Amino acid sequence: MQNIPLFKVFLPPRDALMPKLEQVLYSGLISEGEQVVEFERRFGDWIGLSSPKSGVLSFYSGTAALHGALALAGVRSGDEVISTAMTAEPTNMAILHAGAKIVWADVDPANGNMDARSLASKITDRTRAVMAVHYGGIPVDIDAIRAAAAPRNVPIVEDAAHAMGARYGGKPIGVHSEFVMFSLQAIKHMTTVDGGMLVCNTPADAAGLLAEGRKFRWFGIDRAAPRTEVDVTSVGYKYHMNNVTAAIGLVQLDYVEAVL
Repeated sequence: MQNIPLFKVFLPPRDALMPKLEQVLYSGLISEGEQVVEFERRFGDWIGLSSPKSGVLSFYSGTAALHGALALAGVRSGDEVISTAMTAEPTNMAILHAGAKIVWADVDPANGNMDARSLASKITDRTRAVMAVHYGGIPVDIDAIRAAAAPRNVPIVEDAAHAMGARYGGKPIGVHSEFVMFSLQAIKHMTTVDGGMLVCNTPADAAGLLAEGRKFRWFGIDRAAPRTEVDVTSVGYKYHMNNVTAAIGLVQLDYVEAVL
């Protein structure tokens, strides 16, 4: 009989994890750097991203990643975002961080997921995004949600905090909608102590969108530009992931399939 702990999360074996952690901790480079970039790349590979129009942005939390998704979706103060009450508080707190108004859609009593018919009845010309939660890790009916949002070209933000490794229509969660957030918080399927990953699937300029996301998570600053030439043109926050967190994530990816 397999012993599955209910309250102790999985971490890789000490001899696999600790050397990688020590390497980063004593490198002098513990903030955002090479490990973060590599973790984003490998996480995207694990999800199954293959399109040049897709990419991954890391954040220090899933909540920050949701806030980033809404900002990149164009949600601004006074806009409306359709969401669900069947979720943890961070889902809807991110909408309030964006300055938007939450509009509640009803849920399917069979699984707790957003009901597409209710969603369709709530969409107006003030709707800027739909926050679709995979409740309890059960995939929402993405096709129905997208069909409801399509007439007004409303982007979908999937809260996949509980759906890492789940599949919909034969494809992994993470490849269907414009924005998909995965949580790496302490009690999630795969933990990096804390953190969040935002998968971006854009029909247009992926490089430009990802660049805007990197600015959003670092005070609105383009870190690739010389500091003397930086012109801050948009609001940003200190939302970036650090190399220590990413180092844990890189080792976790070697074990995630077995854990799931």
